[in-house]
Amino acid sequence: MVKEGNCRDIVREAIYFRQSDEYGNLSMSISKSWSIWEMGQDMQYVGKLSEKYKNIELGIVVNPYDIKDRNTMGKYNFVYPSYE
Repeated sequence: MVKEGNCRDIVREAIYFRQSDEYGNLSMSISKSWSIWEMGQDMQYVGKLSEKYKNIELGIVVNPYDIKDRNTMGKYNFVYPSYE
């Protein structure tokens, strides 16, 4: 176990999340209304996602079965708008 302060090689990277303002709209398959945020920071509206943010995780609360699906299939098993 490594205790904080005992290892100088630890790199702390920012953790970002994304969210579509059109989540829940079943007729919307591609969203151009996105917000992003860094963990512990305020949300920022960005509109269309740039290439930099397309692979960050969704920042929504999901049940354990959805997490299992995400881990085994590589995607969630519910409808959520895409970015392209």
